[in-house]
Amino acid sequence: MVDERDTARVDGAAGLMASIVRSRQVEACFSAQFVRFSFGKVDEDIDSQGCALSAIEKKARAGGTLKDLIHAL
Repeated sequence: MVDERDTARVDGAAGLMASIVRSRQVEACFSAQFVRFSFGKVDEDIDSQGCALSAIEKKARAGGTLKDLIHAL
């Protein structure tokens, strides 16, 4: 189960990984943490960085490399 709305059962670590990838939450979570760390805003609301967050998440969803994400930042 990836979140409380996901009721699908998974079989082992590989099944969990596949479920996480299918959820598309990986890119959103990584992007939020990347922006927080990059701007030193760990304790602040990430929504104030909407433009940067959106650009990075878009690149991540398109399969961008870490270098691409840094450029988007």
